[in-house]
Amino acid sequence: MYLYNSTRTNCTYTISTRTIYTYQYPPGLYDYLIPIQKPPRTISTYTYPQNYLYIYNIHQDYLYLYNIHQDYLYLYNTHQDYLYLYNIHQDYLYLYNTLQDYLYLYNIHQDYLYLYNIHQDYLYLYNIHQD
Repeated sequence: MYLYNSTRTNCTYTISTRTIYTYQYPPGLYDYLIPIQKPPRTISTYTYPQNYLYIYNIHQDYLYLYNIHQDYLYLYNTHQDYLYLYNIHQDYLYLYNTLQDYLYLYNIHQDYLYLYNIHQDYLYLYNIHQD
């Protein structure tokens, strides 16, 4: 699994063999690029060469990736195929469902819910306050 990081708003995701086509995020949303390698199915914590902390819980099948310098928290649930990316500073919650090919982006401060359907190439914007 790979995540691609860029300060640009044009981003391309490649997850496993799937490729999500490049598209434009709404203003204020950003992607963060790091390669994610699933560790062995053992309980382990270790530091990635670029100051990433990986914590893998074998019993619950959660993979936690924490970038100490940039304050990013990545959570991967191997059973349900959900990828959670949380930017602590900007309060963005990214949720990717690999089974259904939906990309959910939630901005906690602005209360926007972004849903991207990879197969249909649609970008949905939902404002919780305005419905």
